[in-house]
Amino acid sequence: MYKISFFSYKGGSGRSSALVNTIPFLAKKLEANSDHPIVLMDMDMDSTGLTYLLHQGNSIAGHLTVQQTMVEGVPGSTDHSPDLQEHAFFSKLLKVGGEFGMEEGAVLLLPAAAGETVGEDGSNRNISGGRDSGHLKRIESLCTSYRCTALVYDSSAGDQDTATLSNSKADVIVCCMRPTIQFQEGTLDYFRRMNRIVHNKEVILMPNAVSRAKVNVDGEMYPISAKNRIIEAFEKAFPDTGNTIRLDAFFDGKFGIPLVQRFLWQETILKNLDPSALTEDEKEALDMYDYTASLIVKYGKTE
Repeated sequence: MYKISFFSYKGGSGRSSALVNTIPFLAKKLEANSDHPIVLMDMDMDSTGLTYLLHQGNSIAGHLTVQQTMVEGVPGSTDHSPDLQEHAFFSKLLKVGGEFGMEEGAVLLLPAAAGETVGEDGSNRNISGGRDSGHLKRIESLCTSYRCTALVYDSSAGDQDTATLSNSKADVIVCCMRPTIQFQEGTLDYFRRMNRIVHNKEVILMPNAVSRAKVNVDGEMYPISAKNRIIEAFEKAFPDTGNTIRLDAFFDGKFGIPLVQRFLWQETILKNLDPSALTEDEKEALDMYDYTASLIVKYGKTE
């Protein structure tokens, strides 16, 4: 089973949209189905972006939430006898495969409930310090036992506890970032500071919403100037974090995922659109989502 975290040091990187657009390609490569699904976890409890993006904000009633499992525990965590569809945990997840044009049970979602914290005192004490009282470990154990193809965390941004927790649990981290100095330095600083908790990870650096327009800024030509700056900075500094940086998305004519004009107004899953109606930026983005899935399979670990 692959354990993956989609992370960004700052908000606004398009992390959740990159995740949902990568899933159809990852599901195909891993041959996910209702017996061996991909399990998604919305760990961004402040904004619940993945839950909303998959149109599940009004479908939570009667289903488990991330907050509920962190407080009350994982139902059926020691019971590995029922079929997956009847298990006390998996049967309470939202079936969202249809959102990706697949059978409903091929992708399951543990959503986040907007406005809810983990802890009666309004804090997230159950998940502080990169620890989760063993609840995520139990979910991981169930997913492994039932041969789920992947467990995918949509982390929160920056130093939030759920971000560090998601990254510490994953084997491969897809690190989304805008191609700015602010994102560059903040991302490097995060991995340096968290190296005792987040270490020995395969980190796929994936610039997102990258403009392809050539522009001269203070005598430097972009986007090539930003591309070279990011490569140099991460090749030089990242080894000190105790993780391995993967810069595949910067070479062979690539520079991350392009800016998709549609997403400025309406985020969607591009794979679901009529291929004949796609714009050039959407076609290139689809190629990069497919490439992201390939990198996850290449650098991820299976159990």
